Amino acid sequence: MAEALLSQGCPDTYDITAAAAYTAGEVVQLPNGQAAVYPNDVSSGRLGSASSEGIYKVVKKTAEVWIDGAPIYWDHSANNATCLTPTGDRDFFLGTCVGDVASTVLVGHVNLNVKPEYIIDSRSGVWTSEATNGLGTTILTGGGFQMAFDAVAEAAQAANFSQRTFTPGSKWVLEGRMAIFDIGDNAALDIDVGVSSGSHATDFQSVAEFATLHLDGSALDILVQSDDGTTDVAPQDSTINAVDDTYFDFVIDGRNLAGILVYINGVVDAGATAKVLSAAAGPLKVIAHMEKTSDDTSADVRIDFLRLRTAQQ
Repeated sequence: MAEALLSQGCPDTYDITAAAAYTAGEVVQLPNGQAAVYPNDVSSGRLGSASSEGIYKVVKKTAEVWIDGAPIYWDHSANNATCLTPTGDRDFFLGTCVGDVASTVLVGHVNLNVKPEYIIDSRSGVWTSEATNGLGTTILTGGGFQMAFDAVAEAAQAANFSQRTFTPGSKWVLEGRMAIFDIGDNAALDIDVGVSSGSHATDFQSVAEFATLHLDGSALDILVQSDDGTTDVAPQDSTINAVDDTYFDFVIDGRNLAGILVYINGVVDAGATAKVLSAAAGPLKVIAHMEKTSDDTSADVRIDFLRLRTAQQ
């Protein structure tokens, strides 16, 4: 099929002289940065009309799971759409996913140039930082933040969490992007990123309610865990490992509290036990938390963004 086919809507058009020859259905980026689709063939150097709105059925990157409402990008080199944060210099924002799309499905629907709305975003709003010893939390250029410990044999904690909260049953989805630049050399280090009912100075596991990605010092295995005060799901291996000094995307899908789903780089967590927050009373907040007992292990965790959206439908 073509790269994109109009599925719904009356598209707005943008008249432009084509820089190359395009066939009907090709996806392009306009001079204003928006995504567009040529509905008809156009020859190089000729004036053509590119559509910049509407719901399109697009070619999807294989093996990825797309979540309803998620931001979708166009991978210029691969000529397909992806849910992962762009890394190429010519990749661009495409629109918002319409409906859930399984990994085995080869196409997905995207609302062109429409951006998701988030109630919590680590790059805006009011957040609280906590630090005990170590190097604490530092805001990075571009809006991300870093949690770091130095190689001093002492108990330490660093955390950053949203002041705005949400109810467990608000059909929430958390999107994030993070990297491990120093995982440390001892299991005395614990890293948790996700949602929780609170923070803790020495033991995140004692927080009443949470669903998080979890990493233990010295190991890049990404684990997943949850606790709603009734059911405590211990950290389980997602079977996906972080790569040192490399950012990865993740989604914690809390729309079904009896079976919270976690995706890492578009791939589903393979833990055997479902993560649950069915009994959680909340309110919950978005959190990145790191702690160590009295040990000289160092650590460096960097969060590009954490953002959460909710829905009534």
